[in-house]
Amino acid sequence: MSRITPRDFVKDPDAVLPFGIDWTDWLVREGITSPSFSWQLPEGITSAEQSVQNIDGRTVAVAWISGGEHGRRYRVTCRVDDAATDKRDERSILIQVRER
Repeated sequence: MSRITPRDFVKDPDAVLPFGIDWTDWLVREGITSPSFSWQLPEGITSAEQSVQNIDGRTVAVAWISGGEHGRRYRVTCRVDDAATDKRDERSILIQVRER
């Protein structure tokens, strides 16, 4: 069995950068048309803005992430819920904070 791991990204502690998760394939496969998205961030980093964007016909949940302590790695999770079908899922990314 293969092991699926979240993807690692790098950001500077002073940078404010967008991080996105493409939900298109899951939404289509599950037949979800009215999803709601939320982000869970660990202590030490924050999100100034969260949105859902249509990028080249794909549904991407985006969070603008700031902060973080140099040398730390943070797991950031995006959750999607569909109240109509009671379906939910989540995806995580790992953000390594380093001076750049």
